[in-house]
Amino acid sequence: MKHRKYEKMISKHLDGRLAPEEESALQRHLAECPACRRRLEEYLLIREDLSAEIFPAPRDFFWERLEPLLRQPEKEGLGTLWPRWGLRAIPVVLMIGILWGAAVLVFAPHPALELSQTGVLLLENRNPFQDTQLILEEELPEEQNMMLIFSSLENHESTWR
Repeated sequence: MKHRKYEKMISKHLDGRLAPEEESALQRHLAECPACRRRLEEYLLIREDLSAEIFPAPRDFFWERLEPLLRQPEKEGLGTLWPRWGLRAIPVVLMIGILWGAAVLVFAPHPALELSQTGVLLLENRNPFQDTQLILEEELPEEQNMMLIFSSLENHESTWR
């Protein structure tokens, strides 16, 4: 941790941006720390190597060829279209999804409800006890039992066969 602080101070020292009190603290540390002295020597060698390097001059008409390329508008690709239109497309897609879901709920055919025989009689506004009234009016219990048996057979004819 301590060496990082002094390494940053070395970098500022080489750039000439170190305050006088920081400069004296760095010099005291360099006198005590061989690792930081080595780091300073490495930085000085790198700086010397880079300053001695002779870079070639650009070719003829380099700047004349470069300037028109810099002025050209950037070509739009898929990578540049997404940030521009992607955030606008998200709410539109969500709204389409919500409208589609609502349309499915509203216009989807609902399965027909199968009503019991009593429900059918009630919807037709008929008395569901009309058939049972005839059975109850019979005086003989044997005839009542026979009528109940036959009426039950009439309702379940398809399932008994």
